[in-house]
Amino acid sequence: AQILLTVISATSSEKLVDEKTQQSMEAELRANSSDVSGYLQDVETLAESIAISVASSYTYTQWDAYEKMLEEMIATNDIVLGSGLWFEPYAYDPEQQYYGPYVYKDGNSAVTTWEYSNAEYDYFTQEYYTNAMNTY
Repeated sequence: AQILLTVISATSSEKLVDEKTQQSMEAELRANSSDVSGYLQDVETLAESIAISVASSYTYTQWDAYEKMLEEMIATNDIVLGSGLWFEPYAYDPEQQYYGPYVYKDGNSAVTTWEYSNAEYDYFTQEYYTNAMNTY
């Protein structure tokens, strides 16, 4: 009888621990999912703000001002590792078909690269670019 009672107790304890663990994991997942959704919403809002700002000012704003804006944006947002501007052919600079600078975090500083601004990379065919163009 004591062995039977021990087996029943162990089985019900295991089931109870499994249920409580599952409930705890689901609650943690819901909380983390909500946090991640919030972070992604913040990044989306930031990207839209940059797009609106650049769209209304690119004809008279020098690259240095945009570079500073992007550096500050990535420095103040832990989730954002980099940001870039990719213009239509000859739109920003009438002498350059590809104008796509990218600013990214490198340790505690920001680095600007132009490696995505050429015919080899051809950002006009990249999914992020075509998706953005299809929204307008």
